[in-house]
Parts: sequence; C-alpha cells; structure tokens
Amino acid sequence: MRKKYYFITGSIITLLLFSSCTNLNYWYCYVDAIGEQPSTKTYFAESRFPEGINPLVVKEYLNDLDITMSHLGYIKVDSTNAAIKIAFGYDLGKVEERAYTYSTPVYQYKLPSTTSSTTNSSIKNAYGETVGKIKASSTSTTNGGLTYGGERLNTAYETKQQLHLFLDAFDTNTKEPIWSVRVKDETNPSNLQNMRKWMPFYMLNMFPYIGRNSGEMKETKVYYNDPRLQWYNTQTK
Repeated sequence: MRKKYYFITGSIITLLLFSSCTNLNYWYCYVDAIGEQPSTKTYFAESRFPEGINPLVVKEYLNDLDITMSHLGYIKVDSTNAAIKIAFGYDLGKVEERAYTYSTPVYQYKLPSTTSSTTNSSIKNAYGETVGKIKASSTSTTNGGLTYGGERLNTAYETKQQLHLFLDAFDTNTKEPIWSVRVKDETNPSNLQNMRKWMPFYMLNMFPYIGRNSGEMKETKVYYNDPRLQWYNTQTK
C-alpha cells in the first residue's frame, strides 16, 4: 500500500523514504516470490493471522484468497482430498514515528524601482565658444517580481507501520514447499486497521507472482480502476 511518500516542493512532487503503498492513483508494495506451478491444483487453506482478529474478517480474507486462486486455475477442496496446503496470513510491526526532511523553494519579491538622471550639455557658437547650457532629465524603471533565493530544509514527522504478508504452498503428502510469496509494505497504521478494504489490492499485487519466481523483491502496483477488483467487489462478503 504503499504506500510511498510524496511531498510537495513548490510544484514538484518528490519521492522520499522507502515505501508504502498509497498515492492518488494506485496502491503499491514490494513482492518477492519463488517456486513453480504444480501439476495438480487442488488446495485447502489455513489462516495464520495475528490473534484477536474477528473470525468473520478472517473468513473474508480467505474468501479473497479463494477468488484469487480460482482465477489462477486452482480448485478448493477439503483437506483430505487436496494436493496442496496453503498457509495465508500476515504479521504487523510496531507503530513508529519518524522524522523526515524535505525542501521548499524560497522566493524573494523585489519591488519595482525608478531611477532619474540629469545631464548638462553645452551650446557652442561657430567659433567653438560656449554660449549656454542645456539641462536634460531622464528616468528608467526596473520591473519588480519574484527571484529564486535557494532552498529551505524542513523537518516533519510521520507515523508508519510495517506489514509482512505471506502466502505459502506445500505438498500435503511430502510437506515439501511448492511456492512462496512474500509481501513487504509500510504504511500509515490507519490503513492496516482497515485491511478489509486493502486486502484485494494486496492479492492483486501478488497475483502475477503466485507459483512463479520473481528473481528478487520487486515493486508492484495496482491501480484503483483495475477491472480485476470486480472479482472481489461483486462477491458476497
């Protein structure tokens, strides 16, 4: 979610710090995956969420998982007939307040100014003799306006919390791992308190990597207008 940090420097939006998954257009996080698609895709799921979560909310999360897995060709069955066991859950880190710095431009306004000058010219006759003088005056105006005066460094504070979400598949007979997907995110704690809203976004961030090898931890994003969100929004919660 991710949730990365954007701050305004004049008219420029600057990206700061490590992550997290939210901005005006999309939700993003970091995904790391390893493994491969199994030949048999029957599964059952076990939840491993933190203690104290409402069982109905856990049921909703598992429903989101089932929607995701069905679009990948997996078939949910009971544990006695499943070829794969999936462990699904997340851990939350401590709430932390952090200082960050950002710069803003400094401008100085200069008022318009007018300067005057006077010059004296001599009048000479045909013999080169000075017979008089002429006084001439002139004025010039300098326009005012803003001038750039450099950057000012500012300090502010933000509250963040880390999320580690995992989705692991095991062979039910051999107990050997088949594939594993890990999500790392850091966002405002209020987002994590409303995980029911954001879980479909996390699932879609993982979607391309389930049963695949990402090769490394990658930044992924899901736009708010992604039509795949209808997979979740049209389901009975």
